[in-house]
Amino acid sequence: MAGYRINLYWMDGIAKSPNLATLCSILNKKQKTFDFVFHPNRLLKFPKGTPYGKKHSYEHKQYYDLLKGEAGGYKIGITQIPLEDNCFNHQDVSDKNNLMGLVTLKDMKTFNVSGRNEYQYLSYLIVCVTVCMVMREDLELGHEKNNFCLFDPCLGKESLKDSIQSPFICGDCIDKINSKSDINGDFLRDTLSLLKYVEKDNKSDIIFKTLTMPFMSIPYVFILDNVVSLIIRLVRNSTSTIDVYGESNGSTQVEYLSGFEGWLIGLAVLFVLLIVCIRFYKYHKGK
Repeated sequence: MAGYRINLYWMDGIAKSPNLATLCSILNKKQKTFDFVFHPNRLLKFPKGTPYGKKHSYEHKQYYDLLKGEAGGYKIGITQIPLEDNCFNHQDVSDKNNLMGLVTLKDMKTFNVSGRNEYQYLSYLIVCVTVCMVMREDLELGHEKNNFCLFDPCLGKESLKDSIQSPFICGDCIDKINSKSDINGDFLRDTLSLLKYVEKDNKSDIIFKTLTMPFMSIPYVFILDNVVSLIIRLVRNSTSTIDVYGESNGSTQVEYLSGFEGWLIGLAVLFVLLIVCIRFYKYHKGK
């Protein structure tokens, strides 16, 4: 039985995609700790004449004033317009009776990565907000710099691509989660299960790219994307962090490459060498 009910609401407009009912169904099938519930009949709209805040967006407080009127302890509002300070998501954990979060779909096409669909992108941002709400702690405040962790602060938007490419929770944040005595025992495991869903390549997206860009998409999607993910993991190992499959036990853990991953790196190197040889041949032939 799920221990935490997470209520999702559209705010100030409904997007054609993703479908939040479908998203909740996907997330609930991946784990049992959280119960994601979409409220289709509760579109939270600002009264006419409500002024915009900074940078042509509503201020966080304006969103939270709307969410406070909804029943339930955990509430996430999803909007299509920019958030204050140009963040991807935000949470307010100051009131234990009104734990709230915000997620924006603005710039989703710009900052999502190849092989991930809109459900995976939105899931990543929702998981971040959900964990912070349940823990009643803004884990982003503990990060002085970005290290591609789920709880990286919004210091550089481009880093979100690397985070979604190979999602994980760093060792410091794992320790903070484990230190909470009132957290459900399966909380961390199920959180990592949701991140594993985000990491999985979407086959329909790959097939579409392969059909529309047949000469470049095959090596890019099947080789280069995976090599980027592997490089990120190697960097994490060197900084004593822990990835989506890890379990914290108080010691530094190193994730070794599998035989398949080794083949991917080898294929990528051969592909690069092939391109270099072709260009070298064309250069000398043209002389």
